[in-house]
Amino acid sequence: MSCTNYNLDNLNFPETTYLNPGDSVKFINMSGDEHTIIAANATWTIGPLGIDQNYTLVVDSEIERTFHNANAINSDGSYAVTGDISFAASPLD
Repeated sequence: MSCTNYNLDNLNFPETTYLNPGDSVKFINMSGDEHTIIAANATWTIGPLGIDQNYTLVVDSEIERTFHNANAINSDGSYAVTGDISFAASPLD
């Protein structure tokens, strides 16, 4: 089991994070604002995370693996910051 950290200081996520079921992702708000992370299908939400707060999400095979920063919205209403979790082998392996 491993844990991957996402620091919410620059409002970006890796495009794809490669994990195994049972691994976790820790969202850490290191910015000066609150942030809310939401699954693409809205089945889970994290936050709002206040300044210096964090939340650890355990990833299993049932969870929605595409997510957005709900506070980063483009002028057309689409999400500006999106991340994906993949159970495939990392291309760097």
